[in-house]
Amino acid sequence: MTTMSYALNLNDSEAITIEAALKGLLKLSKEEIASGGGAPYYAYISNIEKILKQLHSNVTQTSGNYIDGSGEYVMWVNTPPEE
Repeated sequence: MTTMSYALNLNDSEAITIEAALKGLLKLSKEEIASGGGAPYYAYISNIEKILKQLHSNVTQTSGNYIDGSGEYVMWVNTPPEE
């Protein structure tokens, strides 16, 4: 059997959308099982729970802002400036 591994980069709004969609499918899957459904809902629940645990596990900040030592407002993208 062949298995694949996926790496996926998401921005903030994409991650929020994926999380909401997964939680919606998780809720639906639990309701389907409660009303007598089986496959694929058991697999969905197992996979969704694994994905949600990983969703925010490898996050890198790519922009930000702060007030530096001289009181200047600093905004950065990709690499924070050194103070």
